Amino acid sequence: MLSNILRRKDVCDVVSEILSADYSNKKDGGSICYCNMSKCEQVLFTFFDALFKYQIIIETDVFLDEYIVQLRKLFKKVTDLHDINLGIAKIIGKICALKLDITLSKEETSKLEIVDYVYDKYIVNGYLFHGYSGVYRDQIKRYGFSPEKYQHSYTKFMDIKRIFKEHDFSSVINKNFQDEYVEFTDSFIMGCYYGANSPMYFYQLLGGSEDDLGFDREAYFKNDYFACFNNLNKLVKEAKLSSFEKKYVTKICLDEWKSLEKNTNNINILMIKREVLGCNFLKDIDDIKNSTCDLGELLFKIFNSRSNNIVCKEKIEAKDILFVEIPSYNYLLANKERICFEKNSSSIEKLNNAYGSVSILILLGSLFIALGVILTIITIGKGM
Repeated sequence: MLSNILRRKDVCDVVSEILSADYSNKKDGGSICYCNMSKCEQVLFTFFDALFKYQIIIETDVFLDEYIVQLRKLFKKVTDLHDINLGIAKIIGKICALKLDITLSKEETSKLEIVDYVYDKYIVNGYLFHGYSGVYRDQIKRYGFSPEKYQHSYTKFMDIKRIFKEHDFSSVINKNFQDEYVEFTDSFIMGCYYGANSPMYFYQLLGGSEDDLGFDREAYFKNDYFACFNNLNKLVKEAKLSSFEKKYVTKICLDEWKSLEKNTNNINILMIKREVLGCNFLKDIDDIKNSTCDLGELLFKIFNSRSNNIVCKEKIEAKDILFVEIPSYNYLLANKERICFEKNSSSIEKLNNAYGSVSILILLGSLFIALGVILTIITIGKGM
């Protein structure tokens, strides 16, 4: 599904650019989806979301080359994520018109035909998302997804929650471990966020705490072991845990890190059809279709997230689940460095080739000069 697109060279090039410092100045546009994300996550996950939308709405690769070109321009030029998302909606609208062979005009019928098509693909037959730890993938593939019924370390983390609560740090872990349900989101962006930082209670301990303690907020997303445990050290110090409590908490977190295979963990998302949880419609679709907005704005309204807290209490069979695995930050960064190295190598090779050509010319010039000097000496000698 999405994995084929992510392997494309042009896509890798865009990801490489997004991971550079030039993209850290994007504004979040006021969306609640972005409020807990780092700048890098905001832009990167928005790009992945744009690719996902293309995959399920356009489906064919016929227009993909041009789509990537347009996305690249959009992400380079626009600094507000709200406007970037609006731009994505407009690009998808134009490509839908090409795919459906619809001539966009001022006639409402042309516009609404595309709206109906996108609504069917993205909402009626669309998906909900749940980010999870990749170590559970084989288990879920084999037995299906039973909310909170898989192997976990809840008992130990309940103990950690109790310890911090006794030190007046009750907000460090906000998960209720007694709940027997999980929550899905209708936003692929948030699905990426939860997948990159799963499980959230562990993320909160190692870098996602609401308290401003000078945490490296990207440490968990980057699978940075040293930065994560440096964050934890700051937290236990601020909470004034005893020496015994500190060792106990650190030991549990170390065991969990190994258990989750966090060093090599990718971004894992499972998807189910919206209809499974009865979310395959929009209450305001008629209002959207009756508005006077242009096509891009109408699609933008359809794409807007309605909920990150869609409750699921029942088991979901494996046959009803699709899996998305996106490479980890470390893999993407290594790929970025490879691309930069290839570009630099190409430049160095061109320079070497040019230098080689120049060297030959210089050598020939030197020989001619030397020959001229010798002839001059001979001529002077004869004259004497």
